[in-house]
Amino acid sequence: SDRFKIYISFVLSSDGKFIFLLGDGKVMKIDVETGKSDAINVNSEMVLKQKDEKNYIFDHAWRQLKEKFYVTDLQGVDWDYYYKVYKK
Repeated sequence: SDRFKIYISFVLSSDGKFIFLLGDGKVMKIDVETGKSDAINVNSEMVLKQKDEKNYIFDHAWRQLKEKFYVTDLQGVDWDYYYKVYKK
């Protein structure tokens, strides 16, 4: 069926009776034996600590570039110096 093309992730329940599908922002529960599907309502809240998130992204991007840049000497750029300058 075309309706299942949007699903990107699924897992079988531990007892093997149900498949749980996640896709298109929805969670579905499908009975393996009958094929009957039910939507599972999910209500959640995310607490974002913007300062912590910004610091993590900065550190991660800095580290990735330092470790994976195609030239090991970063073309002579003092990457540690710029970390200190822009971290402020």
